[in-house]
Amino acid sequence: MIDVVHITPHLGGGIGKAIIGLCESTKVYGIRSRIILLEEPEKPMIIENAINKGVDVVFSPDEVAAKEVINNADIIIVNWWDHPLSNKFLYNNNTDSRFVIWCHTNGCSYPYFSPDFLLQFDRILFTTPYSLMNETWDENKKQRIMRNSSVVYGFGDFEASRIKCRTSYKCGNKIRIGYAGTLNYSKMFPGYIDYIDTVFDFVDNVEIHFAGDISDDLRKDIDESSYRSKYILDGYVLDMDAWYDSIDIFLYLLNPSHYGTTENSILEAMSRGLPVVLMNNAAERCISGDGEGAILISDNRQFVREIKKLCKDITYREKTGVAGRKYACKHYSSKINIIMFAETMSDIMMTCKKTKHDFVECIGKSPIEWFLSSTGNDRNIFERFMTTGETKDLYELLSRKAIYTVETKSSINQFFSYFTDDKKLKTLKEVIQKEQNK
Repeated sequence: MIDVVHITPHLGGGIGKAIIGLCESTKVYGIRSRIILLEEPEKPMIIENAINKGVDVVFSPDEVAAKEVINNADIIIVNWWDHPLSNKFLYNNNTDSRFVIWCHTNGCSYPYFSPDFLLQFDRILFTTPYSLMNETWDENKKQRIMRNSSVVYGFGDFEASRIKCRTSYKCGNKIRIGYAGTLNYSKMFPGYIDYIDTVFDFVDNVEIHFAGDISDDLRKDIDESSYRSKYILDGYVLDMDAWYDSIDIFLYLLNPSHYGTTENSILEAMSRGLPVVLMNNAAERCISGDGEGAILISDNRQFVREIKKLCKDITYREKTGVAGRKYACKHYSSKINIIMFAETMSDIMMTCKKTKHDFVECIGKSPIEWFLSSTGNDRNIFERFMTTGETKDLYELLSRKAIYTVETKSSINQFFSYFTDDKKLKTLKEVIQKEQNK
């Protein structure tokens, strides 16, 4: 029996599905998995779900219990998306163990993966092959990372072939376009509402449904649209199966510099035979097989052309949806994914527990350093501001990369919310507030 402990700040959204599903499914391979949460869960039902599936969950506030679990573990898996508390965990770590990082962001944009940081781990698990295309790594370190890494998708026990595929592509009185997932500009394409409004200019019987908790800035743009009545905010949806069944076209346009990887929303839509439309970004090309399983668009003109055709041509809707279903069933199988994970755990067990992992050397000793450690080349701009007070380049950066200024997603605001005594984080937060109040 291999004793694996997952370290994670929370089990919300796709992260919870990925971790809990993997923990449950790998029991048959002799892997006992437990989860340590770094903070109290917002939605207890997720924890109940894990426990009902036979997965032990320990809260980090119970430090005695958490420390005992960690010390007795064969392998510690740090689920990583640069959350402030994950940085704190690594800073405080002095455990002899086999450390694995499971990367739930792609690392090619913020939060960036420092190659030196990744190489401190005994094994690296990515959730997209796109991560290995990172242009900021030198060739030597990239080769070392490739030799010490595997791709284990973050879709838990998902099996595309088990998802019920739609049998009819007829639309009702309204053609329903849908988006499900992160509803803020840290991830979404910044021109999403403008693109949709352009479709409304040409097609009358269309409405768009958003499933999820919406950010204030996105809500503001929707409220200011001249087509406001065509935007339906479904909020947090409990029955996502019924929601997907109600949608005719799945429109998932992400920011060119988004952090996403597996993108379960895309896989769910493709598996159901929904026609899926994506931006022509590298991560989406990896997910869809360079457009084999979805339509990839590069500009507004192509977007309008494709959406108009999908809306008006039932044969095109069906052809696109069937192709997506076929691709998902061929390439996204939990069985293969779980075997890859189990084999990786067995390989790691052939090594001894290491007494030294220089995480602090890579991430730093203070919250501001933890934040800066994942900013890549943007770090120069942040440090120049903190040294000279120069704001021009900083304002330009913050306006270009919304992820730094949102409330979550490893943003400046989120880091400060956990570490309010850090004066440099406070200064950066004040800059954001000043810019937003203009």
